[in-house]
Amino acid sequence: MYGKEIALIRQPHNFTLVFPTDDRISVHPYFLVAKLFAFAKVEEGIISSITYKENPIYRELLQNKAEIVNDESAKGLAAGRIIPPLLEEATILVARALGDGIRRNIEGLGIAIELTQTSNLDTAIAELMH
Repeated sequence: MYGKEIALIRQPHNFTLVFPTDDRISVHPYFLVAKLFAFAKVEEGIISSITYKENPIYRELLQNKAEIVNDESAKGLAAGRIIPPLLEEATILVARALGDGIRRNIEGLGIAIELTQTSNLDTAIAELMH
């Protein structure tokens, strides 16, 4: 209305990406019941290192001998309180699906959330960079 414009220039940058995984290299379709959370340090669009944290919700489901089908399997285990603090060192969370409650808790920590349709980590990072 006033003829002012802002130009945003996207440049490669460094960040720590966290994603749920079972096999250490792909994005798991379910966030709450993945075996691990992988923390990938991305520098100039390339993964420089990856570390892993065990998902305590998955561990509890195994201990209880519960059938793990999807994120509904984790109902009643307080995942919305337990998981977000584990992710604090991340800048961006990449997931294929995420419930509203846990999404609010993670965003409340200042972690950006990107939903993806792919399980391929390289593709997910490429989507973030463009």
